[in-house]
Amino acid sequence: NNGGCMEKCTETNWGVRCSCGAGWELQADGQNCTDVDECSLMYSPCSQLCKNTLGSFTCDCVKGYQLHSGTICEVADNATQILLATGPELALLDVRTRTCQSLISTNTTPGAIAYDLLREAYYWVDEGKSLHSYTPGKGNTVLYPDVQGVNSISVDWFTGQLYWASSHPQTICAGLSDGRGYVKVLEKNLVPEQLTLYPAKRYMYWVNRGEKGRTLIEAAGMDGSDRQVLAVVLMEEPLGLTLDSITGRLYWISEYKESIETIKVDGSGRYSFPEMLLKDQDPLGLMVFENWFFWSDQEKLLSASRSSPREKVVLLNSSISAFTVLHELQQPPRNTTACAPGLCSHICLLSPVHPKGYKCACPESTFLLPSGKCAELTLLYSTDKKIYLLQVGPKGSALNSTLVLEWPHNIHLQDVDWKRDSLYWTDDEGDLMRFTGHPRRKEAIR
Repeated sequence: NNGGCMEKCTETNWGVRCSCGAGWELQADGQNCTDVDECSLMYSPCSQLCKNTLGSFTCDCVKGYQLHSGTICEVADNATQILLATGPELALLDVRTRTCQSLISTNTTPGAIAYDLLREAYYWVDEGKSLHSYTPGKGNTVLYPDVQGVNSISVDWFTGQLYWASSHPQTICAGLSDGRGYVKVLEKNLVPEQLTLYPAKRYMYWVNRGEKGRTLIEAAGMDGSDRQVLAVVLMEEPLGLTLDSITGRLYWISEYKESIETIKVDGSGRYSFPEMLLKDQDPLGLMVFENWFFWSDQEKLLSASRSSPREKVVLLNSSISAFTVLHELQQPPRNTTACAPGLCSHICLLSPVHPKGYKCACPESTFLLPSGKCAELTLLYSTDKKIYLLQVGPKGSALNSTLVLEWPHNIHLQDVDWKRDSLYWTDDEGDLMRFTGHPRRKEAIR
């Protein structure tokens, strides 16, 4: 009876030992074998999609990729480029041909870069920690001159809005790419850096350097909702936090462990790629695309396959201050009607918890109306025989007051119909009056 074993049986001095073939594992009874679900392992054997089968598994790729060697997904067009900052310019490196061509003169050394492929926009942070943008026909523009201390930027390509993390003040902000205004998304218990967005899931991720060396990897909705801690990385010195949006995994370099670490976006599935860095290497950033890791130091840009991480390739020998992978599949088309054009007059924040999937927001000094539009706050008030309009500025400050109406009797109550441009009031004579702006006339209602 095969020694009671379901599969392989080996005779030993003390009896028989049962074992199982590839894709199977021995059960607790020591005799029977059960299927191993390779797709639910801590780290999937497939670079993208995985389907478990009895005793084995199969891999597949999302649209735009082709399957190679049974487990690896690569872009069908083989047109991967690296957008990099080298000296006072942005350049494009073709990964296949290793040719590098200048793209934009930045007049400074960027410390962080991002792009919006659909809108042909490029963004960077200069040495003074200020935001810059470039679009064809408009050239180099300083976005929000009052914003300082920016250490990382990321683009919501669904809406075209830019997110950034600042060290001083310690905030995460979202702003319109044309400079018409921005809002603070998060600002409490925060020392943010290495910000990255996941518009398809409406979440953002960052490294939070808390008090007493308490370094965390955190997540929150792109509207600031549902904030949560994904990983505690006290001693790791995390660097280059980046996202593989297809597999839903975050990756970062651990300088302390000299490794590349990864978790799923829900905080599970922790896995390590040890001995990734060269000896005494001082890395600057990390990106993940297809089956490849890309990272850099001050002298070169390197890559290595996730399948054979110790086989490193130097893509470029040059001084690099920032880089990112540029490919249309890195910014797939929107999969939602949330934040469609016209829903908000200014800023639209994708939300994982809001019933509509988004939340409208207004720049400082303006206020959100139920329609989703932003407007200056105007108050109506009266003093004895006069009615005024008061324009309210940032943090409730009074900007200016305009006389609307002067009446011969003392005014008791007043109200306004903004839509019909009509003003109502009562006086000490017991009259109810109405003033219409267009045409301008006063009339007694009773």
